[in-house]
Amino acid sequence: MTKKRIATLATCLALVGAVAVGGTLALLTSQTEDLKNTFAVGDGYDVTPGKPDFILQEDIVKQGTNGDYVKDTGLTPDGQNYDNLVSNSTLHKNPFFTLRDANEDGTTPPESWVVAKLDQADIAAMAAQNITFAADSASTGWYLVTATSADEGKTWTYAKAEAGLNAAALNTLQADSTTTKYYFVYNQKLNVTNNATTAPLFTKLSVGAVDSETVNTELDVYGVAVQAIEGSTLEANLNQIVGAAAPLLDAAVKG
Repeated sequence: MTKKRIATLATCLALVGAVAVGGTLALLTSQTEDLKNTFAVGDGYDVTPGKPDFILQEDIVKQGTNGDYVKDTGLTPDGQNYDNLVSNSTLHKNPFFTLRDANEDGTTPPESWVVAKLDQADIAAMAAQNITFAADSASTGWYLVTATSADEGKTWTYAKAEAGLNAAALNTLQADSTTTKYYFVYNQKLNVTNNATTAPLFTKLSVGAVDSETVNTELDVYGVAVQAIEGSTLEANLNQIVGAAAPLLDAAVKG
C-alpha cells in the first residue's frame, strides 16, 4: 500500500535545566535561566551555563525514501522535528541521559541516580493521532515507579521482577486517565569513570494510518540526577531518590 505523506509532528526534547546546591538530597535552591528539562540534586554538579554535568541527548535522525526516520550521524541536545510524516512508518527516537565531566577545575560530578518523567497528556495526545511506542522499542534498565499516599507522605515502589520498559508497558499509559505524570528510575548509578550513560528511555515511535491533514503533538522528556549516598541501593533508597526528584520534575517548564 502506498504510504501517504502528511503534515508535521514536533517531538520536543528541550534539554538541560537547573542544578541544586546544598545537602546530599537537597531541594532546588538555585537555577539558571536558559536551561529547562534536566536537573540535579546535591553537591558537586557544575552549574556553568552551556557546560552542564547532566544532559539529555538523542540521535540525530533523517528521513529515508520509505518515509521512516532513521539514525543519522551525531547527537543532539535540542530535540528535533519529524516533518512530512508517512503513514505506517517508524520514527527513531532514543532519549538518554549522560553524566559527563564538564568541570574546568579538575573535579568530577558525583555518582548519581537518574529519575525521568513523561506527561500522560503527551502520551495520550500522541495516541489520539495514531502515534505510539513501537513494538520493538524495548528499553532495559528503566523501571516505572508508582506512589502510594499515607499520612506520613508518599511511598514509592516499582516492579522488581520487571526486566525493563517495553512498548506494551509504555502504551498502556495512554489510557490511564487517573495519572497525570509518570516517573521512571534507572536501576544503575551513573559514574563518569565507568558508567556515565543510561540506556534510552525508549527507542522508536510508530506512526499508524493517519488521515488528518495536520499532525501536531509534542513529547517532552524530563530528568533529574540525584547525588548518590555512599553505599545506597535502589531498593533501600527509592523513597529518598524519587522523593527528591519528583518536586523538580513537577516544577519543570514544558519545553
